Amino acid sequence: MGMYDHIKFADGVLPDGITDPGDFQTKNLDCYLLDYHVNKKGQLQVTKHENHTGEIRFGNNNYDFVAWCEEGVIKKIVRLK
Repeated sequence: MGMYDHIKFADGVLPDGITDPGDFQTKNLDCYLLDYHVNKKGQLQVTKHENHTGEIRFGNNNYDFVAWCEEGVIKKIVRLK
């Protein structure tokens, strides 16, 4: 069993009008079982990765997404599934 970090998004951040989908899991960060939150400004909030830059893939049982983050701000999110 792998270790994941968890990401929760504020309403209005995810594409396609998706609201309150619950938490997502990702292995694209450090996998220290940390909890992340993306606020309405697109800022990725967690003490360790406030300035994260790069691709983050995340999903749950219903959805899969990829997001691009620059200096701790989500610039784009694309729904994969």
